[in-house]
Amino acid sequence: MKNSTLFQMANEPRKLDRDRNAPVIWLKRFVISSSLGSKKAIRDIPFRRGLNIIQTRKVKPQSGPVARQGVGKTLLMRLIRYSLGEENFGTEDTQAKILTAFPTLVTVGHWEVAGEDWIVVRQVNDSDGKLAFAVKSDDWKSVVGRRLEELPYQAFLSAINEAVLCDLPKLELPTGQTASWRDLLAWLTRDYQCGYRSANDWRHRDANSGPNLQREENSQLMQWVMGLMDPDEIRYKVHHRALLNDRATHKKAATEQHKQMKMLWPLLQAKLEVAEDAEVATQQRTFNSFRPADHVAEQIESLERLKESESQASKTAELEAHITALQTQLVQCKADIGSCSSLSQYIRQKIAELEPDPAKLYANCQTPPTDDQRVESKEVSDNPTVDNQLADLRRQLESQKQQLQAGQSEEQQIFADLAEAQSLLNEGREQIATALSGIDQRIGRWKAFEDDARSFQDLSDSHAATTHKIARAGSEVERSLHLQENLRAKNLQQITDFSNEYQQLLREIFGPEAGGSIKVDATGLHPNPDNHLAPAGAPLSAMTTVLAFDIASLSASMKGIGRHPRFLMHDSPREGDMQTPLFLRLLELVHQLENEFEGSDEISFQYIVTTTTPPPKPLAAKPFVAETLDGKSDKGLLLKHRF
Repeated sequence: MKNSTLFQMANEPRKLDRDRNAPVIWLKRFVISSSLGSKKAIRDIPFRRGLNIIQTRKVKPQSGPVARQGVGKTLLMRLIRYSLGEENFGTEDTQAKILTAFPTLVTVGHWEVAGEDWIVVRQVNDSDGKLAFAVKSDDWKSVVGRRLEELPYQAFLSAINEAVLCDLPKLELPTGQTASWRDLLAWLTRDYQCGYRSANDWRHRDANSGPNLQREENSQLMQWVMGLMDPDEIRYKVHHRALLNDRATHKKAATEQHKQMKMLWPLLQAKLEVAEDAEVATQQRTFNSFRPADHVAEQIESLERLKESESQASKTAELEAHITALQTQLVQCKADIGSCSSLSQYIRQKIAELEPDPAKLYANCQTPPTDDQRVESKEVSDNPTVDNQLADLRRQLESQKQQLQAGQSEEQQIFADLAEAQSLLNEGREQIATALSGIDQRIGRWKAFEDDARSFQDLSDSHAATTHKIARAGSEVERSLHLQENLRAKNLQQITDFSNEYQQLLREIFGPEAGGSIKVDATGLHPNPDNHLAPAGAPLSAMTTVLAFDIASLSASMKGIGRHPRFLMHDSPREGDMQTPLFLRLLELVHQLENEFEGSDEISFQYIVTTTTPPPKPLAAKPFVAETLDGKSDKGLLLKHRF
């Protein structure tokens, strides 16, 4: 027989962990029936431990219209995944077509979980699993026929979850949920649409496979399952994720603040009349830096001082004081005039009382004198004493007359002085009002900027504080990475053992010069093939970073490395993604893994793979070929129905 491999197989034996004498979970039989009560199955496919091939019969080239290649191999893989807890069994279009043609289609999976048989029945119109049920049994016909001892479907999923994850520490996902079997299922049963390009790319958005984690979380899940993440590191990863979220939040806030500042600054800069190279001061002040709110306050304070200075420089205050003094003098002058007038009146009355009887005294006068003339008259009476009194009173009256005249003259002068001072005051007030109105306008203008300046300053201070938080968060992230690196160092031997298994598999595929390692960092676990095996093209990428890695993870678990459940399904890589010799070599390697065991009952793994490429002749028949699908007739299709 012609050798289909690229290189001869390596003969280095693996040291198997004999305590792991069976897959944690594996499929014994998968039945597809048109309904739960149907007596005849559409498909009844037995499976075994070790290699299980679902092949498509090769169609010979012929002329004429090109026949469609869809025979149902991907649908079979999706229905098996559906039995294991996935919400959907195909794309929306595929599901709609199947539900139209087979509205009561049912799948029956005979699974073994941790050594215990389970019959799992699930209808295709049951995305939430409420109609599904499970029975601990090894006879699917009796279960379907009589439905004895039914358990909720969730009991089966819980059994898988317990069996697969029981020895692993709790892992919290970014969603806040704890990692479970369904998360791991995505790795063990990749979507073929992903093209097998990356080890941490499991689900394609077009496959309608349900919720999917990010690639970094997938890498961490692989690290976790392979036993390379202890509880302390898990706690640090949760903390590290929180640090990254905080830093991302701060960066987002800083970006928004910077955008606002960039938009507002030119407007505020024009308002504040500052230089183009001026900078808003934060903690670190420079020669050109300033604080807008303080700048506005300083301008207002400076103008207030100027206003006060202008007011003090004006003579209006002196004029106001002078006018007040003149008004006081005027009041006093008026009082003196009034007092003088009253006293003069009093003297006149006294003189009138002391004078002789006017009728007798001026009897011979044709025109009698007036009262004043009579008071001032030098006429004398017959009494010398009275005459003396009259003379004294007349002297006093004259004195009061002179004082009154002087007071009236002073009053007129005060009035004149007041008029002049008031005129000067009005003129000064007009001048100072003109000068101060400009200052008041400038003060009002700066006060109108206070809110804008304060808001911008608060925004600038907040941006500075956020930037500081980013720097501090960055330091915390670096510290967290360092702590995780120290924790990973504790798993150095396990990483080395896993790397050796990966490298051995690469050498068995590509030859003794091939090599690679398993890299574990803060983002999780990554296969790292040598440079000359690096994924420069799709075929090498699919083999070195995905298929070889998956098989290495499975074989490492056979040797006691990690907690891989040793159950793996690969829907056939497209021929454009995988060269035929490489794919055939992969099948031979899996067969070689079987040969590490003494008998089929002791094989501790199950590998289900679909292919459109004929397997190597030694593997092209039972027991390795579990089912052959053929697109030439409806009977060869998975559901024996052409859509």
